[in-house]
Amino acid sequence: WDMHQKVKQGIDRTLPPFDQAFATLIDDLEQRGLLDSTLVMVSSEFGR
Repeated sequence: WDMHQKVKQGIDRTLPPFDQAFATLIDDLEQRGLLDSTLVMVSSEFGR
């Protein structure tokens, strides 16, 4: 995840798996009835 060069290409490569995992987490929380009572946070370093 540490990118100092070709940041756009790196994000294009690494973001889709993260997006899929995050969506799966949200879907799972919703199916279990926990989404409304769960705080989900995502943070990144320097917006990368």
